[in-house]
Amino acid sequence: MREPRPGEIIPGNGPCGRCGHFEGYHGLGVSVGIGRCTVCVSSGIAPTICTAYVWSPKRQQPWGPCLNPACGHKMSHHFKAGRCQQRFCTCEEFWFPETYDRMYPPTVEPFTESEPTETTETTDRKDTTHMTTVSYSLPGGREYLSRAIGGYDDDVAAVRDLAKKGKHFLLLGEPGCGKTALIQAAFPNAENEIGHSKMTAWDMLWRPRPMPDGSIIFDPSPLTRAVTKGVPFYLDETMRLSEDAFTPLFSAMDGRGFIVGGNIDGTDMPVKEGFVVIGASNPLVRGAFLPDAIASRFHILTVETSEELLVRMNLDERLLVAWRNLSSTDGGESWRPSIREMLAAQSFIEDGNMAQAAYALTGWRVPARDRDAVASVIAPLLGVRVGALGGVIR
Repeated sequence: MREPRPGEIIPGNGPCGRCGHFEGYHGLGVSVGIGRCTVCVSSGIAPTICTAYVWSPKRQQPWGPCLNPACGHKMSHHFKAGRCQQRFCTCEEFWFPETYDRMYPPTVEPFTESEPTETTETTDRKDTTHMTTVSYSLPGGREYLSRAIGGYDDDVAAVRDLAKKGKHFLLLGEPGCGKTALIQAAFPNAENEIGHSKMTAWDMLWRPRPMPDGSIIFDPSPLTRAVTKGVPFYLDETMRLSEDAFTPLFSAMDGRGFIVGGNIDGTDMPVKEGFVVIGASNPLVRGAFLPDAIASRFHILTVETSEELLVRMNLDERLLVAWRNLSSTDGGESWRPSIREMLAAQSFIEDGNMAQAAYALTGWRVPARDRDAVASVIAPLLGVRVGALGGVIR
């Protein structure tokens, strides 16, 4: 099958390269219209939640899903003469890429990218010595290494470009993947808020402060400060926000230039140029919610952890081996540690505390179904024995 042109989706193009489910399952999603895979959402596959259809040749690996458009189930479901044992599935044999191409031959010539106008270096994915890495400063003197995101080679440059164009965007990714660090590196002057289910529309705009004489004054919230100063507004845990609290964002994000009734006296609050809303959330957080009207105002970016990024962070080789092994376990569907967990393990390794390094990677956040697989990978690399909940057995 030919590779699609940038931005093009070919009907019947097979399973998604990230979650393995067919393109047809990537519609408006269950609660948010962002291309989420409905199978992933309904089955609660936490580590492999898919937020957008990804075309990838990796889906053609033998241990991946069946390429029969009527099936899509993993090879492990095909036994007893190859028939799929998933309920209501009628697939009689496991379809490999050759089978798919024989049944659905390409109808057009393969698309060939034009030659780049500038000279670029290409290296093996494990050889990152010649990769272009841009470093940014974080609060506390920490360093942030850029990575590719949304078609950009530099994620910091990407989000700055979106903000410059006045586009509101939402960062989706699992905990610890670096969403907040990205915004800290790109917008050190941004106003910050953390969403929660008890927030109201008034809380989003003004905060009460008791005075010694018993009176109450109202201070501007981070959203109000961002609107009046013309700086980005970073709303972490966006999908934990209550429905009422989203109200001020409807008018703030639709281009009308003011927040309806945003001032204390009920008048409209003007939006100064330079203001954009930046959301961030783990789409699998319990009670995740995002109104369709708000979702339609956001440009979606998925923040992921890649091996190339981990290599550039100069992590201990044992941690990189563990990440690679877990990436290939169960066809890539096994749980993998986040950047935050990898850095925690790295700090313990530098201190010589292998027991705590192992716990950082095998703690309670590992799904129950993956604990044995994760422990079998981590324990021999760090020279420890790992218990059922990640505790180290001495």
